[in-house]
Amino acid sequence: MNTSNIWLLKTKALLHDPPDKPLDIRGHEGQAQRWARQLGISLSRDAFKKADWIASAADRLNFPGYKTIGAASFSNKPYLAHPLAGVRLNLGAGRLLPTQVDEAALYQAIEDSLTDIPSDPKERFLWLWRNWSTQIQQAEGNQLGVLWDLLPADTRIPDHSIWAHQALTSAIAATQPDETSDPDPAFLLFTIGPVQAFISAARRTQDLWAGSYLLSYLNWAAIEVIAEAIGPDAVIFPNLYGQPLCDRWLSQKGIVALPRAEDLILPSLPNRFLAIVPRDQGANLAKQAEARLRSQWREITQAVKSDLEQLFNNNPPAWSRTWERQTENLFEVYWQVYPWRPEGHPIQDAGYRFIEPHRPFLGDRSSQIETILQEYAKPEREGGGQYQPNIGAIYGELYFITEKALGSRKGLRNFAQVSETGEKSTLGGDRAALYDGIDDLDIPESDFDSPTSSGRGRRPQIRKFWEDLSKKLQEKGQFEIAESGERLDAIELTKRCAWRSYFQQYLDIQPSQTSEAGEEDQDEEKYELRFPSTSSIATASFKAAVIDAVLGVSNRDQDDLCKSLQTWINAVWPISRGNRCHEAVIPQLASRIEPRDGLLSKFLRLEGRLLFPETYDRDDEWPKNIGRDQRQQARSQLKAFLKQAQERNIPKPRKYFAILMMDGDNMGQWVSGDKMPHYQQVLHPDTREALKDKENWKTILESPRLMAPAVHGFISRALGDFSLKLVRHIVEYRYPGKLVYAGGDDVLALLPVDCALKVARELRAAFSGEVYTGEIGTGEAGTKFEVKFGDSQTRSGYLYLKPSGATQARLFATMGHTATASTGIAIAHYMNPLDLALNAVREAEKAAKKQEGRNAFRITFLKRSGEEMQAGAKWFYGKQENKEESNKEQPELIKDTVALLQRFQDHFAQEQISSKFPYILREQAETLSALRNKDINQAEIQRLLHRQQGKQKLTEEEEKDLAKQLAELVAAAEDAQTGKNQEGKLKTFADLLVFTRFLATAEGEESE
Repeated sequence: MNTSNIWLLKTKALLHDPPDKPLDIRGHEGQAQRWARQLGISLSRDAFKKADWIASAADRLNFPGYKTIGAASFSNKPYLAHPLAGVRLNLGAGRLLPTQVDEAALYQAIEDSLTDIPSDPKERFLWLWRNWSTQIQQAEGNQLGVLWDLLPADTRIPDHSIWAHQALTSAIAATQPDETSDPDPAFLLFTIGPVQAFISAARRTQDLWAGSYLLSYLNWAAIEVIAEAIGPDAVIFPNLYGQPLCDRWLSQKGIVALPRAEDLILPSLPNRFLAIVPRDQGANLAKQAEARLRSQWREITQAVKSDLEQLFNNNPPAWSRTWERQTENLFEVYWQVYPWRPEGHPIQDAGYRFIEPHRPFLGDRSSQIETILQEYAKPEREGGGQYQPNIGAIYGELYFITEKALGSRKGLRNFAQVSETGEKSTLGGDRAALYDGIDDLDIPESDFDSPTSSGRGRRPQIRKFWEDLSKKLQEKGQFEIAESGERLDAIELTKRCAWRSYFQQYLDIQPSQTSEAGEEDQDEEKYELRFPSTSSIATASFKAAVIDAVLGVSNRDQDDLCKSLQTWINAVWPISRGNRCHEAVIPQLASRIEPRDGLLSKFLRLEGRLLFPETYDRDDEWPKNIGRDQRQQARSQLKAFLKQAQERNIPKPRKYFAILMMDGDNMGQWVSGDKMPHYQQVLHPDTREALKDKENWKTILESPRLMAPAVHGFISRALGDFSLKLVRHIVEYRYPGKLVYAGGDDVLALLPVDCALKVARELRAAFSGEVYTGEIGTGEAGTKFEVKFGDSQTRSGYLYLKPSGATQARLFATMGHTATASTGIAIAHYMNPLDLALNAVREAEKAAKKQEGRNAFRITFLKRSGEEMQAGAKWFYGKQENKEESNKEQPELIKDTVALLQRFQDHFAQEQISSKFPYILREQAETLSALRNKDINQAEIQRLLHRQQGKQKLTEEEEKDLAKQLAELVAAAEDAQTGKNQEGKLKTFADLLVFTRFLATAEGEESE
């Protein structure tokens, strides 16, 4: 099929079911013809009907016909079902739908949405795939609004949208050799590694970002091959709809506007993708995708190399061969193409014939689908399916086999032993550090100290090369390399310099410049990545408090705090080059100030470590051309400013920061279909009622829903909404944190310590949609953000929210309340090696899953002294009743762990509880835990709270309530224990209160 015919066929398949189908099922084919004619397209059902059959079989049950079980009317009983949580949402209850829908207005909106469409077949398809739903919503106003995105493809099983069905049909249609041939789809599963080793080799936070972003970007480079050849709809996961790098690709074709810079530089794609491809093109597309990935990586490494070589004028270092050797085979790429049917087999047949060729790979897994296929095969009058089964029905089994096949392939790894000659890098230590002459070096590192012809060993030469390289960069206002002690290999150097040398130009991201910046400052801004140091993260809450105080001053010239801040900035600014960051490096802080506020703009651009007086005493942290007298003057002005801040009750700048790592629990089981709700939970109530008395359908109704492409797509959409929108909204706009990456269910973020637990709790709640954002249909809708675990108000699986910076609220899909996630938090001093903090948070996240039993968090505290503390717990304790409808009320069954810890944190911060309290409670817990008695625990906690008051005082009622809540939480945690681990939990929560006390106050940091 020629190129234009492919895109025309895909467009026909996309149009075959109109967006308004649920509102008029009987007349939907006529409506589809109407919208197609408006685009000058004649819909011939023969062109896409088999693709439609396969897509329908993959996503839905093969129900008996309408004459047997009747219809499920969306107009009379509008229901949606969450495909993962198994919760039905009755749109007729509450304010989700208007009482009367003006259908004529809806049809007019659809007609109006199809104006000014590109005429080129490919561009027209891409426009419809990306824009049609949003254009309808803009034209329609407020009748259905965001519900347009959720209108079901089949009202009998309303857990997947009409848009998902359209896209799947289009993807399958692209596997047809021509309009008269059968579709011949295959899976392409593609993965890139290594992941952990590549990301974790980091000394700076910028290294962390770069490792994550490179993997995300390179996976897009591979995905782009598929999108360009057969469309972005062919990629089942990750979901490409609204994905910034995909939207950038579409913007180059005039389909959408270029995404915001902050979205483009967020690492948000995982290291793998699944696509539906034509069988005969699968291997070739996979090879092209791998080739594109490798060529993009080489382009990036060469851009960095070229930039650095220009520093040496016409005498570049002799390092080219080593550079090539270190970078060329870094990434391990594996892919698997698996056809849906053996060559020559029909797409429709008796059910068992689909299973037979795959049975050796399925084992016991084939039993459920065989039962369902047997029911389909019965006559319709006996409850059999309306249609003859086709290969779409075994989608989940085909995916299972594809995963297994790829896993087997990855087991046969391509080991390439590389000999490294030279002094190892100071970062990872696996490869030799680059320097001028390394290409000609052929001696072991042990001989480096032997004299050369110059009379000196090679180590001094290597150190001299890196000192010179650092100085050359600094002369251009670039501070990627430390002036002393840092020597990197080609991969580490690429990660360190990729932003400046490649991505800023390639992504066309322009530096923002304030009116207060001089030419020198503007030149420096060109090279600033919007990524903070650990010291800037540690001091973010202090900066926020100062900003609030300054903004509250009417006359800054007369205010002592403002004057002392200005005086310090005047003293430190001339010596701070290399210690400045982009003013928007922490978005929440930047959002608080006006762009033309010169004082606060400069304040935000100063690195956090400049807020510590001892920084000015460390000679090795300053360029040699900055004198000690200049530093001491700035130090003196800093102390005066900090004194003024303290007099305004602004807490001192913190020296510790938090690093948070979150990971969805059992995600492999979700993606493979092992955690699906039962069919009876996702069917329309009328359909379930019609089927429940049919004996041969009882087994199906009580069995888990089969994995389907729409479910894969929904998981991908939910993870995309979470990672691209919800995570950033929480980390960077509700709090002064910084997101490192958010790739689906994986999150890595840097946070001030005082908000670490709050952010962790909100991320966990957003993952499962357990956040109340205001009542739909009222003025508060989408504006609130209240965590409510186990509450009937937060069980739909969707969040209606207006994120920061958005002009209007939208509906976000989530994994639903049956999905959980676990989080590790590491608290470390800003001067601690970053790799140690990364290892600690990684181990904490693993411990939350293994030791706490998932759906949990664990905190590790790395003190500067080397002491390490750990503690963790479940996010909440108690049972969530599995109500099938989100509208039904549910009693309070949940004990929210972090909510209570936050109450204690607030009381510690307000000095209402002594810092000794958690330590004394921990001592008492050794005895009390053995008793496991809630009443005794409550009495002792209340007694200690009364005795360990702070400068301020708790009321008697507060003491009583805190003691009651903590004792009940301990009891709930003890009740939740299983197996042999039956120890009392009071000590665990006393340990958590020790952490909470530290999060609330900087007490004890001064000496470190």
